[in-house]
Amino acid sequence: MLRGQGFEGICVERRPPFEDDVVRYYGQYVALAVADTFEAAKAAADAVGVTYDKDKPNVETDLIADDDPEVIATTYGPEPRLQSERGDAEAAFANAPVKLDQTYVTPAETHNPIELQATIAMWDGPRLTLYEESQGVFNMRGVLAQMFGLPKENVRVITKFVGFVEVTWQPEIAQLRVSRVVTVIDAGRIVNPLAGRNQIEGAVVMGIGMALLEHTTYDPQNGAPINSNLTDYIVAVNADVPKLDVHFLDFPDKEINQLGARGIGEIGLAGIAAAITSAVYHATGVRVRELPIRIEDLLNSSVLV
Repeated sequence: MLRGQGFEGICVERRPPFEDDVVRYYGQYVALAVADTFEAAKAAADAVGVTYDKDKPNVETDLIADDDPEVIATTYGPEPRLQSERGDAEAAFANAPVKLDQTYVTPAETHNPIELQATIAMWDGPRLTLYEESQGVFNMRGVLAQMFGLPKENVRVITKFVGFVEVTWQPEIAQLRVSRVVTVIDAGRIVNPLAGRNQIEGAVVMGIGMALLEHTTYDPQNGAPINSNLTDYIVAVNADVPKLDVHFLDFPDKEINQLGARGIGEIGLAGIAAAITSAVYHATGVRVRELPIRIEDLLNSSVLV
């Protein structure tokens, strides 16, 4: 979020930490204590006092397009707000030969990593190497280069470890489970099949959580997440995960690079939730258009009769 006339309320991902005094979300870090021992750092952090100007948060789930300027200020200078153009959707829909008028809803979700958070930084003259668990290594490299005033080629971010469907419906006990997942991925040449398969399997598990379990609820008074723990915010665990069958086409993409390898990231997540809802329709006869799928949605299933 950048300040200045015409740029109020604009948020860009390239903003470095502690860049300004605007708090954008509940739980945002606002200070950093640096010390040579853990005890000293803890004492310094405990001594920090923060005062706020209270404002009412916006936790509405119905989003409406605003009147943001076409060009916004970023840390790299003025840039177009969007790298796309918006067409006339209403006119196109009115003239479409086939119309499907339904509302699809995905809930607010929160990243809930169950992992140790740590970073190891190593300086070698003017060069910086970071060992980090981030999945966005290139984005992080750009931010670090900007913060330290270094050329991007002097910054390395290394991450060593990162990371349609069949359902069963038991109407007698109203239990829905994902029983099988087969996914086929085109990710260019697969350099490390084991790590690549593990990455896709993790993304599929994320899709199961998205379809059946995850939903963040915010307090409209202060913007704090109400279910801010792993008891009330439910994520998929081993018991929720069926046999996952992952296949790679292993077709080198020489348009990307000479090796033909692509970044996998979380591409395995795409389409999983939609595939689960389609499988639910096949199993129950109920078309669900709002995630996560709730048992209440399925109580009118014709399979119950």
